[in-house]
Amino acid sequence: MALGKPGADDRRYEMTVLSLRLAGRVNAVSARHREESRRIWRWMWGKKPVAEVPIGHVTNGVHLSTWMARPIRDLLSKSLGSDWEVDADAAAVSEAVRELDDDRLWATHESLRQLLFHYIREEARNRWRDKWKDPTKLAGSGALLSPPVFTIGFARRFATYKRADLLLRDRETPAALVDRPEPSCPDHLSGKAHPADDPGKRVLQQVFMAAQIRVRGPHRLPRGL
Repeated sequence: MALGKPGADDRRYEMTVLSLRLAGRVNAVSARHREESRRIWRWMWGKKPVAEVPIGHVTNGVHLSTWMARPIRDLLSKSLGSDWEVDADAAAVSEAVRELDDDRLWATHESLRQLLFHYIREEARNRWRDKWKDPTKLAGSGALLSPPVFTIGFARRFATYKRADLLLRDRETPAALVDRPEPSCPDHLSGKAHPADDPGKRVLQQVFMAAQIRVRGPHRLPRGL
């Protein structure tokens, strides 16, 4: 039990403290996070200077073969060679990516976006046919999304640090984006809060209430929730 207590006389038991004491190696998820973690947990290493606290970092990465769409990978292979993924972190690869033809890259991106919109619409049709009765669900599902229209999407857990309510903190900017004569900037938000996360639930409530205040007019796209 003492391994999880911040201090000998402390009645609290913290899993992070336990993990730090038992781990053979500790890392943060970015260089910046490493600096903050060293500062926050320095007390566990006595008088050791912050720079010497043994917390390293491993920047988040992805598995290219499953994360990157095949058309994008093929485009890169034509320009960089078929083995570019073997040494994707090399500076030469990064430079070569910057030299890609902008028009070809954008055309590939657009073709993938068309596939995404097709998938969204098919999913909305299927759910409308099988489950939904309320027309607002169809609008909120993304069925009316338009490829040329700048769209903001957020689909994450409603934890406070993910800041799902960020757009609501500056009312003027999002209002300016949607208050234009052409269809523009619908925002689609999706996610849940943990049952025990009351602050996260409050963020979700704020977003839900904001979504009820719809911009009126025949030229507007619905704002989905």
